[in-house]
Amino acid sequence: MTPTPLLLGKYNVIVRGTGPRTVVAEIWHVERNGAGGSLSTPIGWLAVGVNPGGAEHFEHWEASLFLRECRADLQDSELPQALVEWLKDALQMSEPYVLSVFQFKNDTHLSPGYLSAGKIYDDE
Repeated sequence: MTPTPLLLGKYNVIVRGTGPRTVVAEIWHVERNGAGGSLSTPIGWLAVGVNPGGAEHFEHWEASLFLRECRADLQDSELPQALVEWLKDALQMSEPYVLSVFQFKNDTHLSPGYLSAGKIYDDE
């Protein structure tokens, strides 16, 4: 897997584990300073793999993004889509796929969000 360029100019994806069509990575927010250095803050984890399908759904890519509590300005609403684009390149992820976003605040799980494309369920 090739090194990850900064997504949206401010997010670093640090791959911690890979396998056939799988990846586990940390997501860091990177702030550059005027002296050429940077401040990096961990904001979450990404886990990706292929769901083999079953009686009610087809084989599809499944990704989960777990965002920890941090300053609101460190999390960009465009991050999930940027991760999808990176996964298409890095893992050749294709449709169908679903990316679930789980956010935590004060140790409480907030309502999840998701991005999906393609036909996942047999009744769609």
